[in-house]
Amino acid sequence: MGGDGGGVGRGGEDEEGESGETAAEETAPNARQWQPDLGADLPGYEITPADRLLDSVYGDHVHSNDGTHLDGGVPLDRVWQSRWLRLVQHSPSRYAVPKGTVGRRFLSILTQEFRQVRERQGNYERPLVFAAVVLETSPGVKRARDIRRRLERRMDLWEKGHHVALIDDTEALLLARAAPTTRSPDPDSKARAFNAKVLSGRLRSAVRNITSREGGGVLQPDEACTKTGRPVVEVLREKHPPLREPLLVGQPNGSFEPDTEERLREPIPVEITVETVEQVASHLSGAAGPDGVDGVDLRNWLLRFGKESEALREEMAAWSEWLANCHPPWAAYRALMAGRLVALDKSPGVRPVGIGSIFRRLFAKCLIKVIGHEATSACGNVNLCAGLPAGIEGAVHAVRQSFDGCVERGQRLPSQDTDAVHIVADGVEETLHPAVAIPNAAVDPEGLLLVDARNGFNELSRKAMLWTCRLRWCNGSRFAFNCYRHSGILILRRQGENCEIILSREGVTQGDPLAMILYGVALLPLSESLREAEETVLQPWYADDAAMVGPVEGIARAMRLLEERGPARGYYPEPSKSIFVPSSPEARDECQRRLAEFQFEFRDGSRYVGGFVGTDEAKREWLEPQIQQWVAGIETLSRVAKRYPQTAW
Repeated sequence: MGGDGGGVGRGGEDEEGESGETAAEETAPNARQWQPDLGADLPGYEITPADRLLDSVYGDHVHSNDGTHLDGGVPLDRVWQSRWLRLVQHSPSRYAVPKGTVGRRFLSILTQEFRQVRERQGNYERPLVFAAVVLETSPGVKRARDIRRRLERRMDLWEKGHHVALIDDTEALLLARAAPTTRSPDPDSKARAFNAKVLSGRLRSAVRNITSREGGGVLQPDEACTKTGRPVVEVLREKHPPLREPLLVGQPNGSFEPDTEERLREPIPVEITVETVEQVASHLSGAAGPDGVDGVDLRNWLLRFGKESEALREEMAAWSEWLANCHPPWAAYRALMAGRLVALDKSPGVRPVGIGSIFRRLFAKCLIKVIGHEATSACGNVNLCAGLPAGIEGAVHAVRQSFDGCVERGQRLPSQDTDAVHIVADGVEETLHPAVAIPNAAVDPEGLLLVDARNGFNELSRKAMLWTCRLRWCNGSRFAFNCYRHSGILILRRQGENCEIILSREGVTQGDPLAMILYGVALLPLSESLREAEETVLQPWYADDAAMVGPVEGIARAMRLLEERGPARGYYPEPSKSIFVPSSPEARDECQRRLAEFQFEFRDGSRYVGGFVGTDEAKREWLEPQIQQWVAGIETLSRVAKRYPQTAW
């Protein structure tokens, strides 16, 4: 049996005044009020020093399993897990919830199903199964009247407890639709699909599909990788490493940096209101995760059905606070943390794309709406991926200005008394620049290094991330911990057959709106230590994209430190895939000689977080294929406009 109910957070009100308040403060840092799930660790697992440190602040630690053996005290949990998996492993086709009595009834039942999970009468798989069996489309049922009647009948069956019959029928429909087809869609079919997507509010998806923005398309698990020739599923499994024990725990420049009383404080409860949910809902977008509900669907459910939508918003607000402030049983929301994994053909290679549940996105965005500014302030201009306004633009301009200064030998890089780049973060103006003069380039050549890291977000140390998050983004740390205390289930669909399941055990999960923030916060100690150790080099970070601009000797020292200190945080730089752009073609040979130990790839220019840094000729070579792709997209849209001029416009 899993852990008990909702994990009581702070007990009742203090009746002893100041003495009670003092007692609460004494026990808070040890997290004694949080009760972990019983049996969360599998037999034979040994608690590590990192686990004990996490226990001291969260009352629990990261478990090296997916938690499917836990039931949260709910009978028939394994049965509902099986039912959920039978449905989510196939691509769905759902009816839009109709307005009127039928739609209001659907939302009322859905809200009740969510409420029962919070009240510990069920787990998250059940409301997802309800939506799937009621809304799945049926061939021949296309008129509005027929759709309403079908939905009414299926809701009647659900309330009468005929769950098995509904699931069997829905699975049969999914399998019939999943029959493989070799016929590629003709231009008219693509145009009709584009028109339908635009009219339903899915503009971004419509444009990406019609202009072939997904490269070589989606690969099936058993197809061969276009780079290695190995099955795609094997390549994807390699990209999701096992949970690792952090290196150098508690040591200088290692993981689990020492805490301070100021940082290791009791989190302030996050207050997420119905108004917050309403504001976030109005901007929801994005594709459907494994549950088959996309951003447009949930936005309509939350905003367009009167009091039923208001009741659902209230329940979503309660869920957001439950995850942000409490320690719910993992089984209660295990399916919420599942994601859909898609393998895109990079031509050559495989690019994994994760799509999380739209409900998880809603809860995370509500959290960001309320306390995201705290993470932005914590990261400041050290790592620009945590929501800093104009962060990407600031990084690009700072690197460009610094690189242009390198080109003019003997000139100073941007500093406080030159044309530095200023960014305002949380009302405080900060400056991106090294604070010292750079030696003459004739003596020490200069350039730009763009660091490539192995497997980016999937390699980040999950345990070290949660520790640093507790210190640097305290009020958001409980939500983050609840998301990553077990391995996330990633569903890789196989057309017409059973899916492959890959576990997200390390790093942050693709499709999580918090991924950028958590990654930026996790690398703060590493980024700060490198800046302090090598002040002659400008070092802007955007998530795992690190840049270094300055003298070659300074870049070499900073790179050695990064190779030494990065693995403790789960950051593994790959010098052979990193790109070095010398300040001038004449300096290239000298730069290669001095940086020979790293085997960098030398170029005259390179793309950098949406911009480009390098020579004008290299920039033109980079721009030409981008322009041709844009022209091809416009030509495609112009052909669609002949039949659907309004939607194409």
